Amino acid sequence: MITQIERSPSGRARCRRCNEPIAKGAVRAVFNGTVMGVEASESFLHFRCAIDVDAVSTEAALALFDEPFDERAELTDVLRQRTRAIAECKKPVAERDPERMRVEGARDPSGRPRVRVLLAGSAFSWGTLPSFELDRVTKDRTFRSSKREYQFVVQYTGIADADEDPSQPVIAAVFAPFAGAKVMNNQRLKLTSWRDRALPTPLLWVFTRAAQTAPKDEQIQGLRALLDDVGYVGDEATVCVARGVNGSTLAALAAALDESVETITPPKVDARPSDLKLAAKIEALVADRAESNARQALTHGLLAVRLAKKNGAIAASVLPHLDLRKLSPAGRDALGRAAVSALAMDNCLDEAIALLTLTLAKSEDPEPLVASATAPILAALTRLLAKPSKTLSDHRLKDPKRLKALTSLACAHQIKGRTAPLLVAIADGRADRSLTTLATALLAAKAPRAEERLLRWIDGLAEGDPRVTLLAATRRTLMTRAKRRAAKRA
Repeated sequence: MITQIERSPSGRARCRRCNEPIAKGAVRAVFNGTVMGVEASESFLHFRCAIDVDAVSTEAALALFDEPFDERAELTDVLRQRTRAIAECKKPVAERDPERMRVEGARDPSGRPRVRVLLAGSAFSWGTLPSFELDRVTKDRTFRSSKREYQFVVQYTGIADADEDPSQPVIAAVFAPFAGAKVMNNQRLKLTSWRDRALPTPLLWVFTRAAQTAPKDEQIQGLRALLDDVGYVGDEATVCVARGVNGSTLAALAAALDESVETITPPKVDARPSDLKLAAKIEALVADRAESNARQALTHGLLAVRLAKKNGAIAASVLPHLDLRKLSPAGRDALGRAAVSALAMDNCLDEAIALLTLTLAKSEDPEPLVASATAPILAALTRLLAKPSKTLSDHRLKDPKRLKALTSLACAHQIKGRTAPLLVAIADGRADRSLTTLATALLAAKAPRAEERLLRWIDGLAEGDPRVTLLAATRRTLMTRAKRRAAKRA
């Protein structure tokens, strides 16, 4: 960060950014930074360069420097516009003022546009060798091509991203894994967030280790498949291979970025509130059958609904990468509808049921959502019971969670026809513990007609049928309930 504005006493120092000498008596900025968390030595920048490197701390340091200098008024105005735009970008997307974000683009001393590139992947996790090499080879992770000045924004897990600056738009992303390394869930989330920001297909900067000179074809295909899975077109990704970070590898990467980025335009911004964007994202992932990403998005929706306060406010620490700070009634209902669509995918049932259950419980008018969810709930229940009963007959599970959650949801909202799949499954069931599990689920439905049908079916079983013994307790419960209903009618 910039800690001080002062006059250059000797003219011997060079600018940290452009490497040109800072003339004696010229106004310069004192920069103190860190390299991988370790405090680096003090360095200096031209005042104009300091505005591009860190406008916020430069403005704070300038307030303590009273001496006049050439272009002070002009540069102060530029600095004020930059910091105003940066402050506006910290607001939720729906609350930003486009006029306050309008600012002239930053350029390097040669007139090349200064832009940013997001960087993530196992090769640039905290403390890896390429991370140290990048800080050693570059200043502030900045490198240049004949067309642009690029600055990497390394997205370390658990560390806040750099402030968004409209004068230096993020125009591309680079995913940098080690060849053959397993892609962790946090890295997949970063790729998904890039896709949500409408960034173009990221470059693949693949690093090799040990004696491996080049990644295997199946490793590259696996990375392309990963991009396909998060919504990109993996075949469009440019692949650069490196063993370490040095001048030649950065030059090759800059050339690839120049080729892939045709025009410098800020990424498209979806002006809808974040809760509606999350609901639309879930529906799109369900439509694309992207199960793993749909489960993640449903989990995010569940967290938002569960942790939202009565006024809809959500703590910034809950879902920081989604910029989700408020959950409106319309957004909650939209998440409920998205959960209904996710009931069509078996691998997303647990998350979809939990989200739908919580949404209905907090909705002021759940009837429209219940009406739209009736058919999908019955279809999901039919599919679940039609599958091989491995889960149901698992003796380690006294009450399978998925079946219990789905039947509880159907019972709580009086879904018509909720007992029909259970009756069919009981009639076709095997003489094992799965039969008692199904009977328990039907009893939980509290449907008198279904209970009468089940009681008649049990009484019609042949003597000696093992199912009679298994359902003895169920029959006693059915008889007790039938007597109580008869007493009430009398």
